[in-house]
Amino acid sequence: MMLPEQKNMVLPDLFCIGQRNRIVSESGIDSLSHCLDKKHFKTYPHDIEYRLNSRGFRDQEWPGLVEELQNCIWCFGDSFTKGIGVPYSHTWVKILESKTNKRCINISMNGASNQWIARKIIRVLETVAPKNIVVQWSFLSRFEIEDESLCDEDRQDSGKSSNRTHADLLDQFNKLINQVEIVKNKSNIIHSFIPGYSCATENIDSEIDKIWQSLRGKNWPLSPPLDQRQLMNLDPNILSELTQFNTINYLIQLLNERVSINQLTNTFNKILHVSEIQPQDLGRDGFHYDIITATEFVSNLLPLIFHQ
Repeated sequence: MMLPEQKNMVLPDLFCIGQRNRIVSESGIDSLSHCLDKKHFKTYPHDIEYRLNSRGFRDQEWPGLVEELQNCIWCFGDSFTKGIGVPYSHTWVKILESKTNKRCINISMNGASNQWIARKIIRVLETVAPKNIVVQWSFLSRFEIEDESLCDEDRQDSGKSSNRTHADLLDQFNKLINQVEIVKNKSNIIHSFIPGYSCATENIDSEIDKIWQSLRGKNWPLSPPLDQRQLMNLDPNILSELTQFNTINYLIQLLNERVSINQLTNTFNKILHVSEIQPQDLGRDGFHYDIITATEFVSNLLPLIFHQ
């Protein structure tokens, strides 16, 4: 249902209805009860206020004319783009605005899925066709509930109970990228991803190595196999021992996960215009990055922005 003040708006349907005009001091996991480190939360040196505009985004009010909106840099993402755990001035969107002297529009939502992000980008492309769009894609495991009668905030699905494989997630992500690219026309779209997405591979490597070293027999190779094919080509005696330990199926699962994530990383490297960066600081909530990481991210964006 359209509100009276939305009738003359550009993109009148682009908003987070439950967040409109809110001003709060805590949001999501950026609260004393939900943060990852209470001591860090209490000693964080900066004041934080979440001031949301009439559309429900952590942003100022948007320009009213399509021509003005076309010259803005449109920034899309999840809570990292919204800037959970940090002051407004520490967000990468505001830093980008100060570095380019161009109005940057922040379209982001706590817990946003890549499906949500892609839908919003396509809506903006079709209506405004801005010169510059920057996307910081989110976790691939997040999905949307299909019920379109629900508002965006209620359609979030963390995917934790899903049986989707890494291959499924990769396929879904590729489809979203293609959907966006098909309608971009002359818009400059810069694809990036939240910092630290390759950490999952490191965790799996560590788990595989831990299992291998705890079970390794006298004649086993020093290092674990790289994939299932190498595992199955090991000496039959080693495979027999692994089977006795009831570990071989779990090891196969981990090896396949590592292969899938490596494929995912290779895909990112082909798709993304901004190389992955690792978080260098933490916001008040102990999870989201702060101004040092955001500034490095923006430094990587600047050469890719159309300035005309």
